Amino acid sequence: PELLRMAAGSALAQDYPNLDAVLVDDGSESPAALAALEQVEADFAARGWRAVRQENRYCGAARNTAARAARGEWLLFLDDDNVLFPDAVSRLVRAARFAGADCVPAASIRFTGDGDPRADGAPLGAPIRFLGAARAWSRVANVVGDACALVRRDVFEAAGGFTEEYRVGLDDLAFYNRLIRDGRRIEPLPDPVYYYRTGGPTMKQRNRSAEAARRRVLAPYLDGQPADERAFAAYIAQAAAPRPPAANPAPAAAHAQPNGSVMALARRPARLGAALEASVLLDPAWLARARARGGRPRLELRRNGRLLERADVPANGRDVRLAAGSSLPAAGGALYSVHDAFDGAALAALAMPARRRRRRLAGAVDRGTHRAVRGWLLDEAEPDRRRRAAIHLDGRLQAVVSAAEPRGDIARWKGTSGRHGFLWRLPPASDWPHGTRIDVFDADTGRPLSGSTLHLEGGQVVAGAGGRR
Repeated sequence: PELLRMAAGSALAQDYPNLDAVLVDDGSESPAALAALEQVEADFAARGWRAVRQENRYCGAARNTAARAARGEWLLFLDDDNVLFPDAVSRLVRAARFAGADCVPAASIRFTGDGDPRADGAPLGAPIRFLGAARAWSRVANVVGDACALVRRDVFEAAGGFTEEYRVGLDDLAFYNRLIRDGRRIEPLPDPVYYYRTGGPTMKQRNRSAEAARRRVLAPYLDGQPADERAFAAYIAQAAAPRPPAANPAPAAAHAQPNGSVMALARRPARLGAALEASVLLDPAWLARARARGGRPRLELRRNGRLLERADVPANGRDVRLAAGSSLPAAGGALYSVHDAFDGAALAALAMPARRRRRRLAGAVDRGTHRAVRGWLLDEAEPDRRRRAAIHLDGRLQAVVSAAEPRGDIARWKGTSGRHGFLWRLPPASDWPHGTRIDVFDADTGRPLSGSTLHLEGGQVVAGAGGRR
């Protein structure tokens, strides 16, 4: 509430003579906020200004409500935690008229904390300036302007105002991209005209989906575009969304990023000897839209952008299970994503963290025998414990072999019983083609063994990472 008083006071202090203001309360409930609103409403009423109250609908809807209630030729938006310079409106209007601009984004001075940035000795930061209508950059980052911008009212209405998805960010950049698409003239003012407050609790911290926000930013450029262009844009949106940290103490744990299309996305806990799967519970609204297109809806599962599997959605259900493959994430983890196979639209992202190894596990593959895979496994924390090796051919599990073969060299090296060796012979009737890839893992932990990957040449096991994938 105290920040609202500062922001409203800076509007009341403007030196521009022909100014109208509308205060929109987006569903405040606390007694302190309501008391502050009553005080500001009284100050506004003395100037003939107005206040509008609505249920909580988020910032895009609140700005649109203000625009509909406004009476001026130009619109300027001010968030309740920022503070205008006394001559901000005058300078923005002068710049717009001089440049013949449709929109003038405002530069600002960064400010941290809950104090008054106009006070003597206030800890002010660096200026925040913008490039303007940089079409290529505006697809991936906001270089155009903040929501605090002067825009012609008729231009704002023609662009449809701000989008109103609840708790989905970047509505200002999505609006600017529609102006860029329509060829409007955007001329940022390089001189700061307000204080931009950072730090502390913000609406951005409660936003639901970074990926949905990125798709919102790209949407203005995708109207009427072919399916492959929309699919590429969806992939860019998914890749640009912030990813969770890679480290996680639970190897099978996953972090889902819901955005309204996929209600749940999770990886089933499994050892390497079992298939790894992603379970998807689909939103009925998305299913209705997908089925209205005709034909059965189909999903795609991708890992780090690479297609793993396609699966049809059951005719009378919304629970789909997709195989995530048997190979494990790389050291930095993996990003799984579910897409609509019709147009490539990304429905949800699943970040699979890398394993956090609590103890060092030793293991290797020998290449001394040509028609068998032989190696050793050793758990240094439990040196006499038998471990198991999982053998995969072209990504499919073929066998889990216990490490029971005595290895005298390991026994001497580690001072153990030496029962750490495993041996897997090619079946006599093997018909795997030339180049078949062989991967060997510790079946109890999922750790790939050193010396893997192998491949088959003429029915013999050969070292190297070649072969088909």
